Amino acid sequence: METANDMPTMDGKMFYFGPLLVYCLMLVVQFSGWFMMQVGIDKFFLVVSLGLTIAHLYFAFTLNFEKVTFQFWMACICWFASLTVGASKANALPSVFFFLVAGVCLMLMYEGYAKILNQAGCRTLRENVFPRLFLAGRMRAAEKFRRSNNQQPSSTSQPITRATTISKFNFSSLIGLEEEKARIMEAAQDILKAYRTKGSARNGILLTGERGNGKTDLAKALAGELKLPFIEVTNGLVASQWINETTVNVMRALNEARSKAPCVLLIDEIDSFLVNRANIVRADSEDAKIVNTLLTELVNLRSTGVIIVAATNHLEKLDAAGIREGRFDFKIEVLAPNAESRILLLKDALSKNLSTTPVQAGAIETATKRWNGFSAIRILSVAKELAAMNRHSSIPIITSDLIFEALRKLQGSKGMAVDNAKGIDNLFLPEELKEDLKSIVFRMKNIQKIESAGGSLPTGLVFYGSEPGTGKTESARSIAKDSGWAFLATTSNDLIADGGLIDKLYSEALNIRPCIIFIDEANDVLRDRSMSNYGAITNKLLTVMDGVASERRDVMFIAATNFIEHIDPAVLRGGRISEKFHFTVPDHASQSEFMGSLLRKARVGMNEDIEAAWIVVTMANHGLTGTVANMTAVFQDAINEMIYRDAKDGQLSRRDFTKAIQKQMH
Repeated sequence: METANDMPTMDGKMFYFGPLLVYCLMLVVQFSGWFMMQVGIDKFFLVVSLGLTIAHLYFAFTLNFEKVTFQFWMACICWFASLTVGASKANALPSVFFFLVAGVCLMLMYEGYAKILNQAGCRTLRENVFPRLFLAGRMRAAEKFRRSNNQQPSSTSQPITRATTISKFNFSSLIGLEEEKARIMEAAQDILKAYRTKGSARNGILLTGERGNGKTDLAKALAGELKLPFIEVTNGLVASQWINETTVNVMRALNEARSKAPCVLLIDEIDSFLVNRANIVRADSEDAKIVNTLLTELVNLRSTGVIIVAATNHLEKLDAAGIREGRFDFKIEVLAPNAESRILLLKDALSKNLSTTPVQAGAIETATKRWNGFSAIRILSVAKELAAMNRHSSIPIITSDLIFEALRKLQGSKGMAVDNAKGIDNLFLPEELKEDLKSIVFRMKNIQKIESAGGSLPTGLVFYGSEPGTGKTESARSIAKDSGWAFLATTSNDLIADGGLIDKLYSEALNIRPCIIFIDEANDVLRDRSMSNYGAITNKLLTVMDGVASERRDVMFIAATNFIEHIDPAVLRGGRISEKFHFTVPDHASQSEFMGSLLRKARVGMNEDIEAAWIVVTMANHGLTGTVANMTAVFQDAINEMIYRDAKDGQLSRRDFTKAIQKQMH
């Protein structure tokens, strides 16, 4: 909405009485007709028309053109009725025809005037600037001048806020957030009390927290609870490609809120406006102007009856001066739903999206129990995903497994691909070790049953063995594949190079959980801190693991190391990495068995003297350890050697294997 500061002026005066001029001309025509024709005036219609005129002026100053135009036409009809009835009494109907035509022309003039101003974005008489109608030529010339100088056209017709009247959406419409509701209501009542009593003004409510937990809805519900208009300002509404216009739009939005006071004003995603000035390169940039404008206006609005509410997902990005007391006196963190709220949210969403489908007893409680930290919007989206699944294939009853399946589809990611990994049964490991790993997978797949029976899932596992290549990495991938959990992987070097990587991985794991975070070559980051140069990273890992154990479930750490004796004892205690798995080099018989399986799967021929036992002995004689990784590499290199020498018979020979073994020794 325009304000007086935005209106054009002429000789220092405001001109906004265009419609009143038309009224004056209307009166002149009608009274001239009455006196020139010496006709009578019907008093009843005259009184009605004058009453409607007063009503019209009231609506013109306060409401929109739709009501204004209706009142104007009714007033004109009554005026013509008074003239016509009076003329009929004086037997002078033919003489009044000219004046009726003149009156109709003036009515059409007003109607055209109203439409022109309405298209220009003027919705009340206070915005009907008279010179705009009669100086159209000058306005067109000014527009050409703007374009020739690559300046922006006027955008006053574009809405810059989402303004709503009193809404029925209130606190009862919002599930959960009981503490936040109480705090924001108390703050709002303090602001309104100061406004009404002209007392010392406290104002500014800053809502912080992760996205999707209801900050915007909380502000809307506050307006509904207080029965006040709600005005929302977002960057998308006020941003402009033209220089300085974004700042102007911000001012227009704040002035609109001021004109509707008392009201609730929400500045959503305020971090896009109130950016940290330390990060602004140029002091005369648009960002700097917006910040300075907001810093001033947040103070100016304090005692106007406007309840200022701002929401941000990134408190750390805001300018420090903008969030101090005096601008935002109340700070409320909107947290993810607690256990009770998660249950209520999912029940409510399922009743709206799948009202006719029964829910298995305890299914909602079982699912939401594991969703600590999930946003409200994600929980609501699970119900929508279940509804989509029901459309494709009718769901007879909603179980906890179906709820988890909907969540996985909704997440749309399983981290790093493990589809090409082998299952645990296909790993070349000792049977005892494979059974231990399959036990972990069983617990991961049946965690609800395990926990209900008093069992638990470990926060972390450690795979250790003095020799590399014994299958630690492949086993971690196999666990992810067999359990269906998402899989994220990193190394000590990556964590050391990027101090914030562990936070990023953990955040992603929480988002796509249940999830495994695999740390390969974890020696450096998990080393005893008394002998380590990377104690800060170890401390951060321990803090994250403690969070998994106490708050956020369904995230498991797996660390692989060749030197478990160097690991910090604090890492290996219960509640962190509590279960250990020893990976050893297979004995000669097992090595021969594995090499034999590779030879049987070969797609090339081989000489008759090629035997698995001979290859294993040759590797040992050359000092090459018979790990799965080494044997696989020797077999592949032997094939490559055969192809390189372009064997005419296409046969693998002992020479190929000997060269392959020697290559692995370098």
